[in-house]
Amino acid sequence: MVGNSDFIMMLNQNSEDLKILSSMLGISVAQMEYISGVDAGTGLIFAEKVIVPFSDRFPTDSYLYSLMSTKFDEDLSRAEIDAKIDAIISGAPVPGPVRLK
Repeated sequence: MVGNSDFIMMLNQNSEDLKILSSMLGISVAQMEYISGVDAGTGLIFAEKVIVPFSDRFPTDSYLYSLMSTKFDEDLSRAEIDAKIDAIISGAPVPGPVRLK
């Protein structure tokens, strides 16, 4: 399946998978630094014959981050989401992200 894909977005990989994928996709040692032991938001994009490294450090204190985060310990309640949406619509300051523990 990977060999037949025209577009691949690859994030952190474990060492065994990385060995297999690097030989299949022709990943250089320098490019492997973007998918081995890296923080969230770092990886490689394969688009046909081009490999593009990326590192996206999305601000964790932003409203969009609080809506899009998939980290289980950062979930917002429906009331918190509604309060943020209401603040944006009214032009009021948006309340910061609330982290449930």
